[in-house]
Amino acid sequence: MQLVSALRSGVAAAANGAAHVYQRGTQTAAICYADFEGTTVLSQPSGGFTLDAYGSLEIYVNQVVDISVVDSTGLVVASLTEGEAAPNVEVRSLAFTGTDYDSGASAAGNPTTLQAVLDAVLAAFGTTDWSIKISGTTKTPIQWLAQIIGVFTNVKDPTYGAVGDGVTDDTTHIQAALTAAGTPKGIVFFPAGTYRTTAKLTVPTGVHLWGAGTDATFIKIDHATADTLEYGSGSDTFGDQEIRGLTIDCLQANSGIFVSCPDNSNVRRVLIINCALGSSSTVHTGKLFSSVNSGHTLKMKDVYAFPATGIGVHMDSTSGRMVLDTVIFFLVSATFGNQVVLSRSQTRITGCKFDVSSQTSGTAQCITVGDGSAGVDAVVTGCRFKNGTSANMTAINVVGANVANAAFSESANGFIESTAFLARVAGLTSITATPVSVTTQDRDGRVEQQSSNANVQLNGDLYGVSLLTRTTNGAGQIITSNTAPPGAHWTIGVLNSSGGVFSTGNISFGTGFMATIAAIPTGSTLGNGKTMWMHFRSVQAGGVCAWAPVASQIQLT
Repeated sequence: MQLVSALRSGVAAAANGAAHVYQRGTQTAAICYADFEGTTVLSQPSGGFTLDAYGSLEIYVNQVVDISVVDSTGLVVASLTEGEAAPNVEVRSLAFTGTDYDSGASAAGNPTTLQAVLDAVLAAFGTTDWSIKISGTTKTPIQWLAQIIGVFTNVKDPTYGAVGDGVTDDTTHIQAALTAAGTPKGIVFFPAGTYRTTAKLTVPTGVHLWGAGTDATFIKIDHATADTLEYGSGSDTFGDQEIRGLTIDCLQANSGIFVSCPDNSNVRRVLIINCALGSSSTVHTGKLFSSVNSGHTLKMKDVYAFPATGIGVHMDSTSGRMVLDTVIFFLVSATFGNQVVLSRSQTRITGCKFDVSSQTSGTAQCITVGDGSAGVDAVVTGCRFKNGTSANMTAINVVGANVANAAFSESANGFIESTAFLARVAGLTSITATPVSVTTQDRDGRVEQQSSNANVQLNGDLYGVSLLTRTTNGAGQIITSNTAPPGAHWTIGVLNSSGGVFSTGNISFGTGFMATIAAIPTGSTLGNGKTMWMHFRSVQAGGVCAWAPVASQIQLT
């Protein structure tokens, strides 16, 4: 509110005259007030406000006004405009930076002018009249907001009514939000909370699911057999659909699928990013992910996955594609009898961890790739496999390697074994079809093992050089080894560190070696402190690979 100072000071020539107060640039009477607080509105007479003997009047306005002052005879003696210009209106607000009058310090809350505030708004919005300019397009805030609302559908919006308290059944509320987002396509947002569902949710084509983080947003199925999410049919055959930043789990024992792409689903690419599937205390016995959709692609990145007794991630189509990047698998069950990852499709697995150390019984595999008829097209690299006490767990099982045009490669993988895996890489020893491409991990590393006179297992499939130190002179010793794909080279050194010559018992070669390899004899042939080096190559005979000697035995001191 502003005092009309020109009238308060008085106009001498207008004693006992009148003042007409108009809205700026018009002949429309302006609204005037009797007090600064604006609690009392003054009614302006048709002849104007009456001035006193000094030509003065106290009134207040909240706008710029034109004033016509007349004397007692009605003669105009003054015309003036009253009102504060924006550069002169002081603004103090923590929303804007101003300058202290005394110290000159610049800080939020110090005085600035209305003009500076409006200029800041113009700079921030990029255009005039409170519109906002983004990427060359100008719209009002309401128009932009409407566009954003069309992209993000919040399940807690009163229109849909999800609660997310872990108790309320949110199934119908979430499904309503998913259905609404399907036209024209958009993102369904799940704010922090636990969303209890009691039936399958169908995700329309083109709809993405975003949460507030794996430790904040939880979708938990409370049903014994129902799937949690299923991708429905639609016409979009090229677009991605994301699940991001949430945990999918169950509230009771559940044998359904957490994320399902059935055969009638038209979704082509599902991306699961920064999510968790299950938990360490899960009672879920079904699959974490399953697709039987021809031509479907699954991409998982930065995901924690907790398979229990069912297959973990399953791609049951030979024309699909699976890409796993930095996925951490923790096996929950001690009696697992399936595959943590089972893919009949083209498969790329990079930087993942398979911790199956909880398993104590059951024959199972961390990874099974390929198809007996269609062959295999898979790469496994930079992964870590951790076994526990089970002797029946295979790290990588390759199916279809003996099919023309099959291709498999694994490299830079690590194996942590309390008990040795049944096989680190299985399915590569009987390859007769052509053309076939098989590459196993680099075997440039060296390993040293010590033994008395007990039989010993060396790992020719993992190392290029193995040195066996024999510390006790005694009975015969048999060396066995895993095999490697045809053409692999391997060098074995046997160091006699027993304190004397081998006086009794030969060192012979068993499983994994050609049956015709001669034993290392006893006696002075291998004296104390001497090493015998033997060079081998993996050859294939009758569809079976075995280590065959390719160089004479060399004795060094």
